[in-house]
Amino acid sequence: MSASGNELTFSGSPFADLLSSLIRQYTNKTINVTTETPYVVTADYWYYDDNTNLAEEVIRDLALMAGFKPAQIMLEPTGVSLKPMRFTNLTIQNAFEAIQKIKQQLPPNYIITCDTEGNLRGYYAAQKPTPDYELQLIKKIDAPVSEENLYTVVVAHGVDLNPNDLRSTATAQNLLLPSSIIKVQGTPASVLNKNTDDQISWHWKKKNNDVPPEFPIDLLTVTLAEAKKIEEINILVGDYNKGTIQESISVQVSEDGENWFYIDRSARGVTGASSQWTTLKGGELENRKIKGIKLIAEDAFGWTETHAYSSGGFLGIGSSVKTDNYYHWYLAVKEIQLWEENTISVTGALNNCIGIGDGVNNVFTLPNTPVVPG
Repeated sequence: MSASGNELTFSGSPFADLLSSLIRQYTNKTINVTTETPYVVTADYWYYDDNTNLAEEVIRDLALMAGFKPAQIMLEPTGVSLKPMRFTNLTIQNAFEAIQKIKQQLPPNYIITCDTEGNLRGYYAAQKPTPDYELQLIKKIDAPVSEENLYTVVVAHGVDLNPNDLRSTATAQNLLLPSSIIKVQGTPASVLNKNTDDQISWHWKKKNNDVPPEFPIDLLTVTLAEAKKIEEINILVGDYNKGTIQESISVQVSEDGENWFYIDRSARGVTGASSQWTTLKGGELENRKIKGIKLIAEDAFGWTETHAYSSGGFLGIGSSVKTDNYYHWYLAVKEIQLWEENTISVTGALNNCIGIGDGVNNVFTLPNTPVVPG
């Protein structure tokens, strides 16, 4: 496939590779699907390619697309690495709506606005050191003494819009080491370094032997410094020489780094393609603190190379043509994101609560009682 402007040109049918892959997956046979006439597909597409996924870098790219000049974009660093998100014309109408969606992952005091000179500005707003005025209670409520149990604490449950990325305290270990038939490129640390330009990959190559590796195979583990509640796990599949591959993996987790179990059924045989984030959440992640994550290969990207050569004869006379087939299987992982569970609880004394508790979820919950005014 080649790209020029907004035109994608396929050397063959864009569905040929998919058909070949499906036949190989379900019949264990390799075929070549070809077409004589190249296909030209015209499409509008855009992607951002920022190594760190920092919010200000993505906002800058969106602003440039919207018509701002580089000198008009003035953004303070956010310190926030964005979780994967998808922008399509079915959900996002323009760059403004895309920036609004990004804003949901930023702290509430990070302000994005346009000044009177038409510049786009982003900055953290600071609270004044002294208040403008002090609230004074205008009414005192007297209530009779109760002989019933009295709860004096209010708990506000909510969601942290800026969860902690646990990769900074994690380590990765490769479980599938190189051998005479397996070539390993990259290091396991590359899946945690927030850089999508590098990866770790495993490459099998067999001569005249089309028997695939014996899947499933343990690939690597990621171990946290301490067990944490995890909201979601995001995995970015790698590529082969910048070309797209497709692979199937399963994910197990562990509370102690020794005993492993699946998150749920959705974590088994997850199929992903290059530059595609796979997200796992819910299941056992909601019930346990997790110490380790293990990636298991269920199926690899495969292809066949045929090499022809002459054998026998003299100076090319009387020689015969022979062929060798080289069978390849390939797996790669670019990034693994681990987001800490983002439910928060704020506790305060009852006499410090004013009005009807308008917390993150707009209610205050008292233990063992219905929801009541705070």
